[in-house]
Amino acid sequence: MQALRQEVHGLALPRCLEKSREHFVAGMDAQLEDIEAFIRGPCVPAPRPKRAS
Repeated sequence: MQALRQEVHGLALPRCLEKSREHFVAGMDAQLEDIEAFIRGPCVPAPRPKRAS
């Protein structure tokens, strides 16, 4: 994931596309987090909520 992010940041883009690059990287990060959560699935126990004292 880090290597892909570095590659995207390393692209030589015209100045007018800089904002698009930021949106792309943010969207890519969100999708990768969703994929990671899906892969972990129910096999990895979710953290238990803390009990109120």
